[in-house]
Amino acid sequence: MRMGGVGILCVLMCSAFVLADQMTVIGDTQLSVQLRTAMATATAKPGAALEFQTTAGVLIGKGIVVPRGARVLGRVEGVQNGSSDAGAVLRISLQRLEWDGGSAPLNAVVIGVEPSDSDDNPVWRHLHRAVMGRRTMLEHIAVRSHVGRNAFVDFESERGDFTLHRGVRLALWQVDPETNPVMFVKNPVLEVRSATK
Repeated sequence: MRMGGVGILCVLMCSAFVLADQMTVIGDTQLSVQLRTAMATATAKPGAALEFQTTAGVLIGKGIVVPRGARVLGRVEGVQNGSSDAGAVLRISLQRLEWDGGSAPLNAVVIGVEPSDSDDNPVWRHLHRAVMGRRTMLEHIAVRSHVGRNAFVDFESERGDFTLHRGVRLALWQVDPETNPVMFVKNPVLEVRSATK
């Protein structure tokens, strides 16, 4: 009888590990994140790690809720510094979501740039919007998301080298890596925002 109980316990534990390994973020899931590590085109190298943090909890599917403060891990895929005529480009991929008790692969792109922390202060928010509009920390930087099975994001500036500062807030969208989204079949590049001249 004891051996049967131990066997059942082993099966349940093994099943839990398998389920943990198979955890996925369903396509079209949106996450709000904030950059935790600054990255400059003048010094960045391909392969360098970036870390974001979720700013709100999110349901990723099958009853799994990822809490605020979860880590979104990315990697620099390519860098072009501002010494060339084409300006500066920082290409990143967003590959993994991690939180206490779980993790899941990502294939995410940027779909929006959110206001910076300064907009959390009501007085500063009112004054800044009245004079300059909503500050996002990405002025003069264009964001282009390349939607597909191996999604990536380009941050570009015609003004030369730039830095993605800690605190930049972005809205991410999970692209299902198994299928190409129908809405982007004709144009897989999503222009998130235009560079400010």
